[in-house]
Parts: sequence; structure tokens; C-alpha cells
Amino acid sequence: MKKFTALTIFALLWANIVLSQDKIKVGVAPTSGTADEGVRAEITDVLIRGIIKSGFSVVERSQYDKILKEQGLQASDFSDDNSRVEFGNLIGAKYLCISSVNKIAQNYIINYRIVDVQTGEILMSDRKTATETNIMEVINALSEEKLFVVKSSANPKFCGLEIQKEDLKGTENCSTCGQGWRLPTIWELKCMYEHRKEIGNFLYGEYMSKDMQNGFRQGIRFSSGGQTNIIGKASIRCVKDIK
Repeated sequence: MKKFTALTIFALLWANIVLSQDKIKVGVAPTSGTADEGVRAEITDVLIRGIIKSGFSVVERSQYDKILKEQGLQASDFSDDNSRVEFGNLIGAKYLCISSVNKIAQNYIINYRIVDVQTGEILMSDRKTATETNIMEVINALSEEKLFVVKSSANPKFCGLEIQKEDLKGTENCSTCGQGWRLPTIWELKCMYEHRKEIGNFLYGEYMSKDMQNGFRQGIRFSSGGQTNIIGKASIRCVKDIK
């Protein structure tokens, strides 16, 4: 089994991401591949930052070391996808981020994905390409993104609200969704616009709020985030207060 370098071991020790106890835990394995060690370490680092921007936090190194010691394992025991998923189970992670960066001629190919530790299902995957001249630009751009939003079968929860995953069809009455569902206020709708990528499935048109101003129903343009008077039809996304 191929041994990790000291830098890769350090990245593995520090690259496990965990939310607070009531949220999802995600582990980040060190980036593998044929690119040199420095590029691999940079990719691991930007994935960490991207997940942090998505609302996750970094596990204490002491906690990580304790698990390795208790299991009598070394970082080099987790050098392939299957063993990394096994390691995700050992650290109590629900999901694991696995990445690689390979250099082919003068080009770099960066792959990263999130895997469900229990089922092995790939929840998301993406690929970036770069050349020797712009590899750092691509890496820096990645570090500015919210890379991972793990979606579940439950309705998303943002802005203090439970939010329907799809727009309401054929009616303006949110009560058809069940008890407690309603139109958002204009301020709630603005917050939903700010989190539109994480919530998902929004159109680029106008969305309706429950609020009125100067005789007009108020809404938000999801193409720009601007507030507008609703004249005619608009999209509707129903919400419910989180108790």
C-alpha cells in the first residue's frame, strides 16, 4: 500500500470536517493523484475552506489522533476510496469528501466528490481543469466558492423557516401544502434569495411575498435580488415557521 508523505498525513489529520453535534459530519480525505505534493495540498486546503464556507467546522486534531490510536491505525492505512469510506465510519462522519488532481502533459484535472459513508452513494461530484499557467487561479477561485451543500429528502431550513423544495403550482394558497404553510414576508423572501443556491430550484423570475405596499403585492426578482411590485403572475415558494 502506498505510503503518504508527512505533508499528506498532516493534511489528513487536519482535513476532517465536522458540524456541531446536531448537524451532519463530513470528513475530507487528503487529495490524491499524480500532481506534485504542493498542488495536492493546495487542493485539500481549498476543499476545507469551501466546506467551511458551506457552514461546516474543523474537527480538533486531538480527537482525530485519538481515533487512530484507539484503532491501532496509521494514515497510510487509508490510501484508497474504500478504505477512506471505512475511515469515515471510524471517525463518525456521515459523508466523506474524496478528491484527486492529476497532471496529464501540461494540464491538470481536478476531481472531487462527496460520498455517503453508509451507502457508498455519490451525492455530488465536480471536475475542474487547469493548465500550468492558470492552476493557481483555478485553485483560488475554488477557495471562494461554497463547494458543498448536501441535500436531504427533508425540506431545506434557512432564515428560521422550513421551505418547500418546489414552487407552488396552480394556486396562491399555501394552505394546500398543509397546516402552517404560508407566503414569506418580503424580508424572509430577501433572505431566501441570499440562500437561493443552497435552497435550490428557484426560477429567475419574480417571487411573491405576503406583504403589500402602496396597494401592490411585494416581491423579489430572483435574477437580481431587487424588490418589485408584483403585477400579474409570480412564482410562489411556501414557508413554515420552525418551532
